[in-house]
Amino acid sequence: MRVLFLDQFSELGGAQLCLAELIPALVDRGWSVTAMLPGDGPLAEVLRNLRVAVKFVPCGPYTSGRKTVRDVIRFAVDRRAQLRLIAESIATYRQDVAYVNGPRLLPAAVKAAGTLPVLFHAHSYLSRRVDAALVNRQLRKPNVQVIASSEYVARPLLSQRLQVIYNGIPEIPFRQHESPAGRPWRIAVIGRIAPEKGQLEFVQAARILQSRGFGAEYFIHGAQMFSSQTYFDSVRIASRGLTVHFTGWHASVGPLLGDMDILVVPSPGHESTTRVVLEAYSAGTPVIAFAIGGIPEVVQGGTTGILVKATTPEALAEAILTATQQPRALESMVRAARRRWEEQYTLARYQTQVVDAIEAAGRRRNSQNNNAETSTTAAATSSTGP
Repeated sequence: MRVLFLDQFSELGGAQLCLAELIPALVDRGWSVTAMLPGDGPLAEVLRNLRVAVKFVPCGPYTSGRKTVRDVIRFAVDRRAQLRLIAESIATYRQDVAYVNGPRLLPAAVKAAGTLPVLFHAHSYLSRRVDAALVNRQLRKPNVQVIASSEYVARPLLSQRLQVIYNGIPEIPFRQHESPAGRPWRIAVIGRIAPEKGQLEFVQAARILQSRGFGAEYFIHGAQMFSSQTYFDSVRIASRGLTVHFTGWHASVGPLLGDMDILVVPSPGHESTTRVVLEAYSAGTPVIAFAIGGIPEVVQGGTTGILVKATTPEALAEAILTATQQPRALESMVRAARRRWEEQYTLARYQTQVVDAIEAAGRRRNSQNNNAETSTTAAATSSTGP
């Protein structure tokens, strides 16, 4: 099997980590893998180390959020180059399946692929109607299939050829956390610093807790990615006078989770199911999350974590304060969460399901080609018969 992977980013966000962790399962099967990315960067380095041939295709960068006229013009120019380069790759390497790890490259990939199977992996909810319309136009093609990372992400996608495959993550050794003795609670968020990840709400909740006399250290683990400097600056300004540590980006979250008492997932908007929740499940770190998007699909409120219904700093602060007063409940939750990870969210399960979907797409193409060859042979035999 020969697979072409296309990704719209070169940094290591959540979707890109999923891709990087999927590749070894394909290599182990002896498949040929080629990747096309917007440029060199951390993702290209990881893929090269996995023996993946890396090519480049223009795709931005574009303005985060609402797009400008310049973005629209650049996207049109990029798309022409995308069509040519993707078509050249398919012709040169005779690929069996094109796997598109995000929506921006989907229109060009579908057009360049022709009848080649295209597997679109949707990791994020398409909240803008124009984005959903653009993607759904491609999903009408009979050779395009969809993997969605949650039922929530699948909602705006209009396709009969869609399956939900939840993320899986490598094991992080489980450590039973104990309530702090003689030190402040360590409470953290992990993820890229962007409005949709809720670092500002986290800092505002910390200020409320401080005003109520609750002593804690707060950590923001992550870096500015795919978002403007303005938001990062606003989070820093809001944290003045608080014990908030900005630690930057970390290649491995295991040590971070092992060193914290509570993981907070304060995404206030269209969140999928976020990898860090599953990583906390494996590590034994209690989770407090806003009950939005696909989060309730993986967090069972009161059983594997704490869900906060109101997406406000006040509600988040109250949930944190209540959780710290119930250490036995937290212990029960982390044990249940670990069992949940073992049953549903391992990397092996994720790899198997996605690789099976890719293989099924390739088999359908081969079947169609064989049928076409059979029909051609039968027609030729009939025309030369007695």
